[in-house]
Amino acid sequence: MKKAASIFLRADIQQSDINSLIKWMNNPRITQYMNEDKHVSASLWQLLYSVPAPMLSYHFNKDGKFFLICMENGQAIGFVKFSKYKGACDSFEIVYAIGEETLWGHGYGKNAIRLALSEAFFKWRATSVVAKIHPENHRSIRSVRSCGFSHKGFDGKHDFYRLTFDEFLTVKKETAAIEKYPQ
Repeated sequence: MKKAASIFLRADIQQSDINSLIKWMNNPRITQYMNEDKHVSASLWQLLYSVPAPMLSYHFNKDGKFFLICMENGQAIGFVKFSKYKGACDSFEIVYAIGEETLWGHGYGKNAIRLALSEAFFKWRATSVVAKIHPENHRSIRSVRSCGFSHKGFDGKHDFYRLTFDEFLTVKKETAAIEKYPQ
């Protein structure tokens, strides 16, 4: 695996970003494990032509938090979405995708999850973050497990993974120690 270049999360949504999202949501390899409505692309097209550009970010964040995963040059390569988890005010569910297939397997998903977890735990004071993942989505399972999530159950369709704030801090300390003193 090649080392992933630096990425950042961007909350400001532009019209050009909607076109990328439409492209990604029309790709069955990207959406095969997602729970998105099958008409999500049509909804995005409608949004593109009915919502003024300055209101796009508001629209994407009205039911949670939405970020684009961007390369250093600003190019969006995927997204991270947070929503409240089961009515708990301090727990979130995370959904993420790298929309550019050529970048799969390079660590961008894992890096995006880590950045997003920092947002959730440090800025929003979340007590836990949950990921519901289709059991055949091995890449996503590896990504969340490498970020410290642990398996908590299965509902017949999805495996549930959870990470608490305390577990996140432990993983951050271990990761910092490894980076400081590589073997």
